[in-house]
Amino acid sequence: MVHVTTAAEIARAVNERICSLAEHLDGGKRDGHTYDFLCEDGCGATVTTTLGDYLAAGGAWLDGHSPEEHQRDRGVGRLSVR
Repeated sequence: MVHVTTAAEIARAVNERICSLAEHLDGGKRDGHTYDFLCEDGCGATVTTTLGDYLAAGGAWLDGHSPEEHQRDRGVGRLSVR
């Protein structure tokens, strides 16, 4: 069971599940389809991107939004909306 306490942590947990399902559905192809991930600053907006771009960025954020401090500490990047 995953314990989350902030909207940003919830978004990250949802995105990790989307990522897991997308990897299964895409059959290993990371650029075949686009998926709607949640902006990981916790604002609730969606970021539409491929699985490959999501993984390369280490998460999903709208332009101008930024990850929480604990995510910056992990070296997580930023992904722009398409």
